[in-house]
Amino acid sequence: MLRLITFFVLEVVCIVSLTAQKTSFYFGSTQTVVEKNRHPKEEKLQKIRFQIDSSFEKDSTLIAQSLPVTWISFTVSQESWNVAIVDFFVSREINNQLFEIEYSEDGFQFVTIGIINSAAGNNSKLKHYQFLHQLDHGFLNAAFYRIKQVDFDAKFSYSKVVEMPINTDWEYYLITPNPFTEQITVSMFSKNTTENTFRVYDMFGQCVFNEIRYVLGQKAIMLNLFSLPNGMYTLEIIESNSSNKVYQRIIKI
Repeated sequence: MLRLITFFVLEVVCIVSLTAQKTSFYFGSTQTVVEKNRHPKEEKLQKIRFQIDSSFEKDSTLIAQSLPVTWISFTVSQESWNVAIVDFFVSREINNQLFEIEYSEDGFQFVTIGIINSAAGNNSKLKHYQFLHQLDHGFLNAAFYRIKQVDFDAKFSYSKVVEMPINTDWEYYLITPNPFTEQITVSMFSKNTTENTFRVYDMFGQCVFNEIRYVLGQKAIMLNLFSLPNGMYTLEIIESNSSNKVYQRIIKI
């Protein structure tokens, strides 16, 4: 019996080596592939064992998951002491619902500062998106941004994190309190002596307050607005001999 089995195995191998370039044998859930090299002196048998799963008998390009958004560029630039512009381009969107713009002062703890709805949802053309970020105070040490892309099925992904370069040449302003009852304090910093005009406009665009103050270094300027009726106003700060202008919404209660 042993001789008979040995003879049978040798016969199969001989048949394969003489007549077949590639022959496959299947045993249960594994596949053994017997291959013959074309050169007779280098003839050998190679056995490859792998699990057969009909659900994965597809082209590899179809198995790989497509990214929901293809990012082309993502930049953030400082426009003034307290305003930044988030600018990004994408070339493809698949099942995309919206973008959440996130901001951080340390690069770790992010908060959502705005939402941009997708222009198409499904799109293969180049699209440009832009978001204006305005702080109540100026950018001090660092500013980090990232974008959260959200699908219609609530799945999401993140862009890379971008750190915005802080321009220290901008004058620094901090307006408190806001809302206010009688007066506000504007904390400012200027490297040189500057003449600054402070104006307050009501909701109809009429100027209801106008004062000129001089600033050198760090200074806190108090503006008495107790005579104004309760409501929403716009504070404008203009630095003479400069293009620096600041607009801040203030509320009297």
